[in-house]
Amino acid sequence: STPIHPKIGWMFNIIHFLIIFIMIVLQNSSEGNESINGIVSQTLVGRMGEAKEISALVAFLCLPAASYITGQVICADGGFTT
Repeated sequence: STPIHPKIGWMFNIIHFLIIFIMIVLQNSSEGNESINGIVSQTLVGRMGEAKEISALVAFLCLPAASYITGQVICADGGFTT
C-alpha cells in the first residue's frame, strides 16, 4: 500500500536538479553555453546531468522501498549545493 500523509491525505517529495543535458542546450548561443559551462565547472562531478539520472531517482521514489522518504527536497545537482 502507498503511505499517505495522515494530516493532508497525500505524500510528496521535491527533486531539485541543476542542469540537464538535452538537445535544447546544444542549440543555445555561445553566450548561453559559456554561462552553462561556468555553472557546470562549479559542480563536484564537473558535468551536466542527464535526464535518465533524474528519471531513475523519480522511479526509485515510486518504489515501496522508498515509502519512508516523504516531505523531502532531494538535490540531484552533481554536488553544486555542497
